[in-house]
Amino acid sequence: MSLLRSILVRGRPSIRSLFIQNPPCFSRRLGLPKDLVLCRAASCAGASFPRSHVEAAEKIGLYDPEPKVVSDTVSPTSSGIRFESQEASYYHKCLEKLPQYKDTIFTRDDLESLLIADAGSVGNLLETKDWSHASPREIVESFRRLTSYARTNGLVISNPEFDSICHAISGRLKEFTDDEVIEIGKLHNLWFFPPSASEKNYELLRQSLDEYFVSRYTKEWYKKRSYTKILQAADIFYWQRWGSRSHFLRLMIYHLGMKTKEHHHLIQIMFYMGLLRNIPDTFKMYDLEKRIFSMKDKCSLAELCVVMNSLFRVKKTAQYYPFLEEVLVKTLKNFSSVDDYLLTTISKVCSDAPPELRPLIALLQRRVTLNFDNFEMRTIIHAMWTFVKVDVVEEDFAQMVYEKSINNLSNFRTKELTRIITMFTELESPRRDLKCLAEKILVELQNSEKLDWFQKKDFISGGVLHRFLICGICPDELLNSYLQSIDQNCVSSRIISVAQKSNEALGIDVHLEVFHPNYTGARLDPSLREAIFKHRFQSDSDFFVKSSGTKGKRSTFNLKWIQLIQSALLEVVQGGDDNFLITQLVPSFGYKDVVLRISQEGMFLPIPEEMKSSEPWKITKIPIHQINDGDKFIALTFIRHPNEYISRKISCFQREKKNILHRFGYLHEDVSVGNWIGANPSQLKTNLKTVISEILRK
Repeated sequence: MSLLRSILVRGRPSIRSLFIQNPPCFSRRLGLPKDLVLCRAASCAGASFPRSHVEAAEKIGLYDPEPKVVSDTVSPTSSGIRFESQEASYYHKCLEKLPQYKDTIFTRDDLESLLIADAGSVGNLLETKDWSHASPREIVESFRRLTSYARTNGLVISNPEFDSICHAISGRLKEFTDDEVIEIGKLHNLWFFPPSASEKNYELLRQSLDEYFVSRYTKEWYKKRSYTKILQAADIFYWQRWGSRSHFLRLMIYHLGMKTKEHHHLIQIMFYMGLLRNIPDTFKMYDLEKRIFSMKDKCSLAELCVVMNSLFRVKKTAQYYPFLEEVLVKTLKNFSSVDDYLLTTISKVCSDAPPELRPLIALLQRRVTLNFDNFEMRTIIHAMWTFVKVDVVEEDFAQMVYEKSINNLSNFRTKELTRIITMFTELESPRRDLKCLAEKILVELQNSEKLDWFQKKDFISGGVLHRFLICGICPDELLNSYLQSIDQNCVSSRIISVAQKSNEALGIDVHLEVFHPNYTGARLDPSLREAIFKHRFQSDSDFFVKSSGTKGKRSTFNLKWIQLIQSALLEVVQGGDDNFLITQLVPSFGYKDVVLRISQEGMFLPIPEEMKSSEPWKITKIPIHQINDGDKFIALTFIRHPNEYISRKISCFQREKKNILHRFGYLHEDVSVGNWIGANPSQLKTNLKTVISEILRK
């Protein structure tokens, strides 16, 4: 118990500075000429490199990162079982092929070799109710015969005739040797069971085995470093598809990982971590990654990807970035052996990579472009999602994905369809017809299975529906269903909790108000619209942290740039605060604007009171009589760099905002002030006058 307590009291370390001062030259590490690293993919888009797939991938069959669970009676060892993501099966097969894992990894053949071809008559075993006089070895042999009999006749372990043997094993497990318990675990994995029916005996043995292994680990295995027994026991939970609930796995992974001196033990331990889904805060992932990095020269690319896949599955990102860099370097050096599984894993874990690794990710994109036809389109979509997220996507690659996808949308799941519309709405190009793409994706979403998945994911469906609107189509039924569900949740739950999960609903409601006045479906309740706005832009958010480390408000994205020019602005308008207004004109877009009113004679005039008193969760509209009088209203959004919206992945929403402001009579302009930093007041004043005069001349 002292070991268990020591695990529970460990705290998570703070994230440290992870990069060395002088990062290595990527091209030199890859053995590539510098001009190749810098060349664009378009220059060699027609080339293709030969590539061999990993043998394990060929045995699994068609790549499917999100398989369905079969509904028939199955066994964890049958070829049709898909309880875990196929990535886990793929990486297990990769480890099975390596000789250093042969003593600690069980193959399907290893398990099925225990079956008896002719179990003979088992009537006496089924009739036995009292096993107290049988020796542990006799019980194991009897369980082996019954397992073989059940497999031959398609019987499930939850049948009542198997109750006595299962209870005998569970009750006397401490009497068995370690090898006998491992054998019981292997036999246990050979049983059929109906996924939707009672699995009482299967669960009984699972829990008993877990408790036994915890006891053996704390009392002897950990002290003697019995790695073979520990890892064999862990592999049983892989075949049971029960890793997420195993106390034994949670107990052994971190401490054993920090003690072992063999890289293959550590890799196998990290594989089992991927079965946990969510790991305890006591797991110091930074230390584990750093330890694996110290053994990097002994690890193959597949072994490193085992670790990366586990990090992704437990919803963690790589904290020790030199380790992620090593994976990218090894991927580029061995790209001919990269298949769909490896590329998917690598692209997933790179989605939160720091800016220092962008050159490597950009080079990975070019390698994928050169070998485009060697990968499944699902894999390409996942990779492109990462390239867009880290801001390295190239137009040539994006166009290739667009052309290959638009006529094959029926082959994609809902997940890929939603990512396609999200990415290409952001990557606007005259070469692509976004309205046509949105219409085709909308047709695919009418499929009942895809529609069910889509409507269950409010946080995804809201973003996709908003992008449909931006692309110029209004799916009335889907919008009505989505907004109705948001309003119904508001009735049944606290309005604040609904607001936290319904950010996209505000953008949809604003768009419908402006561009679809004839829409007759559901709209946001006014109180909910107010609550969503306040949550997004007037409350401290964990998702927006200032450079000082303090929490901030999303609406302050550009406030400091307004403050930079505010003194100069007062001199330009020559009328004090009354002659300009600082507000968020479009409530769904978190950037503040400076509004100026200019008469036909070029004089700055006071801002109307109706605009100053407008509630911030409503669009600030210009009084119609002011427009009829010929006054011009200029809206200036001050940002630091011209690529502000692209780097934040919100350029599509910025275009939407500009269209909204134009529709309501504003002359809108985004003003980049990065070059104004350090300018004296006189120069700032001159710059402002120049901007305003240029807008008036348009």
